[in-house]
Amino acid sequence: MSKTPAGTYRANWRDSADRQKAKTFRTKKEANAFLAEVEGALNRGAYVDPHAGRMRFGEFVTRWLAGRSVEARTAERTDSMLRAHLLPQWADWPLARIDYLAVQEWVTNLGRTLAPSTTAKHLGMLSMIMQTAIRARLIAVNPCEGVRVPHNRAREARAGTISREAFFGRLLPAVPAEHRGIVCAAAGAGLRWGECAGLPWEAVDLDRGLLHVAQVAVETHGGIVLRAYPKTRAGVRTVPMPPFLVDELRRRRGAAVPDGRALIFAAETAGRSGGRTSGGGCGCRRWCGPGCSAGWPRWRRAGGWRRGRTGTAGSSGRSSPTRRRR
Repeated sequence: MSKTPAGTYRANWRDSADRQKAKTFRTKKEANAFLAEVEGALNRGAYVDPHAGRMRFGEFVTRWLAGRSVEARTAERTDSMLRAHLLPQWADWPLARIDYLAVQEWVTNLGRTLAPSTTAKHLGMLSMIMQTAIRARLIAVNPCEGVRVPHNRAREARAGTISREAFFGRLLPAVPAEHRGIVCAAAGAGLRWGECAGLPWEAVDLDRGLLHVAQVAVETHGGIVLRAYPKTRAGVRTVPMPPFLVDELRRRRGAAVPDGRALIFAAETAGRSGGRTSGGGCGCRRWCGPGCSAGWPRWRRAGGWRRGRTGTAGSSGRSSPTRRRR
């Protein structure tokens, strides 16, 4: 440590790579305290260059994205969240300047216009980026730790169920005949939309009343693509089919033996080019099939999948819960 001509004190040290570093303080006490903290961090292997946090958030995000390897749909969702809310707020901030109070204020403002779950996803992405900056030894702590997402109880949706009687008496008759198969698969086997859309004929055993989920359809901005594996290992499973679903698939198949690799519900997903609920779907004014940007949300409002656990018309006389649709 040395005193400068201006009366301040310069703390000098060598980092873990044996490079000379220096930082100026107003008092000798501050300089000594800093040097003691640096020496302790070097001994623990937790040293972070105090100048490294000057890198701006936008620049670091560019490097962070270049090192990621994720599915196309995940990459699109990440880019959308970055463009909409993260980069407009943090792009010009040095990493070291992003602190807990600034993040909490940002999250609180987001909560005024976004749902709590959406706000939590944005906070989670910011936390993921900052955690990567910690691993890169650019910052010492994650400013997102302890940040709370505001909850709007007035906007929380209640879990709903649909009984077997309502399914067969009201919902199914309202579905056009050519699209009842995919609705029956969703209700009778508890399949998600992507699992229904990616279901090939070779995956169903109508004689034994079983279907095997191993392939899913994923929607991207470029259209629907097939993925030979589900989102998680638990998604690969064999599901029993209730009699009404078996009968519907037999009717759909007809007398001819289809190609085993052909998709059962290819007609329902043909021409899809956008998100399920985006305004850029098929653009029709009536329901052209599950997955249609106009009809699919309408079917959900009529009693289909809703937020939380919903009911499904199984083979028994009572409704049984299905998995939450992701």
